[in-house]
Order: sequence, then structure tokens, then C-alpha cells
Amino acid sequence: MTLAEIDLPHIVGAELICMIKDTIANQPRTLQQTIGPSEIGIPCTRRLIHKLVREEEPSRRDPAWLAYIGSCVHAGLELGVRQHPTNQAMAQPRYLTEQRVHVGDVAGQQIWGSADLFDIDSGTVVDWKVVGPKRIDHYAIHGPGQQYRTQAHLYGRGFTRQGYTVNHVMIMFLPRDGQLVHHHMWAEPYDESVAVAGLSRIDDLLELVAELGVEVVLDLYPPCDDWFCPWCKQRAPRARSQTTAELFGA
Repeated sequence: MTLAEIDLPHIVGAELICMIKDTIANQPRTLQQTIGPSEIGIPCTRRLIHKLVREEEPSRRDPAWLAYIGSCVHAGLELGVRQHPTNQAMAQPRYLTEQRVHVGDVAGQQIWGSADLFDIDSGTVVDWKVVGPKRIDHYAIHGPGQQYRTQAHLYGRGFTRQGYTVNHVMIMFLPRDGQLVHHHMWAEPYDESVAVAGLSRIDDLLELVAELGVEVVLDLYPPCDDWFCPWCKQRAPRARSQTTAELFGA
């Protein structure tokens, strides 16, 4: 057996890892530049400003593998719910999956998102979150936090704008590790004011950036203490400042 034959499995393995990294890096969610419902409620104002001016995030040492796992689970659940006999037995589906919704406008730009699931019968918006066991325990005690809560109500607003009756918003926290029995469900009545507050915050920040410039506005907000924040834990050179018109390609 030659050395090349001995190393062949390692070469193939290395090539496959490169393919996985490329797949993650080229997902539509990874490449998305325009802000969406999942980001409007980001607690870190500095991170939100960087996102609004479309600055590239600091490079990661590793690809976003955990987020990719979540994307794969979302894809599987979308297919499973859509093809489930409960949904197919009806003249019209009860559960709408991956529905595109227009949640509102900021700076004259329409903000669209893809809602995981909507139950027409109960008027319930459902968002899947695939997280580790410690995060599930945290959300069970403290609730979903500003970012996820705002996202859920934004989707609710999107469905009401399509003519549906929305009564509740729900987040299903599903275990990335462990068994399904360890899931946690959070829900509350739909409140449009939560969604409007998130959109207004974006409008206010864009006005500040247009008036003062991104560097000045960033200095108004201290770094956050979130270990996973790509901007406050990893500093990188920023791109040039942009006008409000440039931010949304106007």
C-alpha cells in the first residue's frame, strides 16, 4: 500500500469539510444583507448599527455550524408539517409553512421575512428555535428575550397585513442535544405594538446615522456583554460610512 493510498481517506475527509464550510457560507441566510425580522429586535445596538450599514461581520474561526443545524431542522420540519396527513386531509391547509410576510417598512424599504409556521384555525404564529439544553432552561425561566419576542410579533403583524386573524405568537424551543421531550414552548397574545416598536427603533437609528454618521452613533453605545456578539467580542476594521439611501440600495 502506497503512502497516497493510506492518506486517501484523510484527503477525502478534508475535501468534504471544505464542502460543508462552503455550503454554510453560501446559504441564503448567511448571504442576506438587508435586515430581516429575526434581527430587528437584536438587543445590542452596536451590532444592529453595523447590520444596518451592511458592514461585513468579523470573520469566524469556524463556520456557523450550530446555526446550520438549526437551518436543517427548519427545512425538515417545514416538509414534515406540510406533508403531514393532518394538513393534507383538508381542502385547504390548516398550517402555512415558510410563508413570506411583509412586516412593515423602514426608511421607505419593505421588510420581508419567512415565517416558520402559522396555524390558521387558532390564529397562532409559531417560530422554531433549535438550541442547546442550557438555553432551553434559560428561556423556560426568563422567557425568549427581546430579539426572539420582537421577531414573533413582527411575523404576527405580517400575517395580519395579509388578512389573517392573529391571536397568539409562539416560540417552540427544540433541543439541539438530547430528546424532544426536553422542548419548551413559550406563547403570549399577539401585540402589534411590540412589532411597531421594533420597526421604530430601526427608523430612529437610521435617522441618527444619516444625521451624525455611523462613527458618532456607534460611540453613543457601549459594547454589549454577549459572548456571541460578533462585533463586541471581535473588533475588525469597519467599511466606510454610508448614507441612508445607500443603506437600502435606494
